[in-house]
Amino acid sequence: MSRMKKLVRDLTDRRALCRQAVTQAGSVVTLMGPTSVVVQDISATGAKVCGWRLPPAGKQILLRIEGMQAFGAVAWSRFREAGVVFDTSAVSY
Repeated sequence: MSRMKKLVRDLTDRRALCRQAVTQAGSVVTLMGPTSVVVQDISATGAKVCGWRLPPAGKQILLRIEGMQAFGAVAWSRFREAGVVFDTSAVSY
């Protein structure tokens, strides 16, 4: 099991709401195409990402990280950072 999968499963199993600091390459995918990001923190319910050309708040996205993908929406977006809220029923490993 990859390190990222284990981290997300551990957070989900404990039903933890705190975020775990990470530095993990990934991508945010919208209908306009993919954008490379660095995931700065993650929890069972969301993540904070950093990158260029991030989608605006309210936009539906697919976040892909090392063997994991999660549907969600951008909760907020400022400068080169954005907060993503996961659709927890649609997370796959």
